[in-house]
Formats: sequence, structure tokens, C-alpha cells
Amino acid sequence: IGLCQPGELAIECEYRVTRPAFAIIMIGTNDAPAFPADQYRANMQRIMQISVDHGVVPILTTLAPRAEFNDRIVEYNQVIFDLGRTYGVPIVDLYSALVGLPNRGLDADGIHLSIPPGAPSTSVSFSAEYLQYGTTMRNLTTLQALDQVRSIIG
Repeated sequence: IGLCQPGELAIECEYRVTRPAFAIIMIGTNDAPAFPADQYRANMQRIMQISVDHGVVPILTTLAPRAEFNDRIVEYNQVIFDLGRTYGVPIVDLYSALVGLPNRGLDADGIHLSIPPGAPSTSVSFSAEYLQYGTTMRNLTTLQALDQVRSIIG
């Protein structure tokens, strides 16, 4: 509600207003049909630089497999790994965590992560049953990455 300044990008406004120490960045699943990997790289580099300029440590997350355009997702994930190495930031390899799950952790639409029946997508119940679903695996791998960062910085 009027928190962003004229000409300020949404990410810049968010960082200025919330002042996070870390940002979990997972962007590009819906871009795969339209944008080649070089455009994705340029967009991600801009996000990385804005994050660093605002003192925010980005935690990158690889993209989930897709039923369609998965070759592009693989290219995007390589960009994520490259940028993670370049900037020396943590990477959550969600793609690898999902490929062994039923339907690769995807909902019937082949795009969105699957959700355990009757559970919210924010579920933090990590039972063997729930870990067969994409959202639960994303939640777990992200929390594991945050725990690793916490243990490093104390």
C-alpha cells in the first residue's frame, strides 16, 4: 500500500521494506516456454546483483522438472549452478530431490508441485508419506539449506 518508491523495482522495494538477511530465490518455471537460457541468465544476474547490493544473501533453488520444456529447465538450472558458484552462495538442488518422486514431484498439470491430499502446501510434516510430494520435498530441502547457513554463520 504505497510502500514502493517511484521507479523502484519490486525486489528493491521488498528488500528496502523488509530488510531480509537472506532471500530464497526460485524463479523461472513459467519463463521456460518463452525465454532462452541467455535471457534467463541476464535476468538472474540482475536479481543476484540487486540482492548483493542490498546486503541480502541469495539462496538459489534449482527449478523443478516440467512435463513440457524440461530441456529448458535443465539449461536454467545450469545457469543457477553457474551463478551460485560465481557469487559463492548456497544452492538448493530441488530438481535432483524431485526426480525420484512419483511423477517427479509434480501435480497432474506437469508444472506445479504436488501437494499431499488434505495438507496445505506449507506443510512441514516430513513423514515418509508426505515426502513423496513435491511441496513437502521443497519445504524440507529449503529448511535444510537454511539450517546449513545457520550453522555456518552461527
